[in-house]
Amino acid sequence: MGNLGEQKTAPAFANLVDALNKSPMAQRAKRITKGDEGYWSRIIERAARSFENYVIYKMEEKGYNNDFLANVDPLEKFAEARIDTPIC
Repeated sequence: MGNLGEQKTAPAFANLVDALNKSPMAQRAKRITKGDEGYWSRIIERAARSFENYVIYKMEEKGYNNDFLANVDPLEKFAEARIDTPIC
């Protein structure tokens, strides 16, 4: 294996991919995109949406919100819009 950074990040990324694949979001994304190859099923997109939710959660813990960093619209707004995107 390469440098120390690769030795630490490769297993961490593999663990992230494994967790994303086991999450309920993986099945929702597969349903929406009709399989494993669609936009919402891509690992990078599921990781981005998961991180977005993490940011929202951590900011709310401290009493903050910021639409620039993460979409903080309430869940009800998505239900009203009938947007076919997976909710993390």
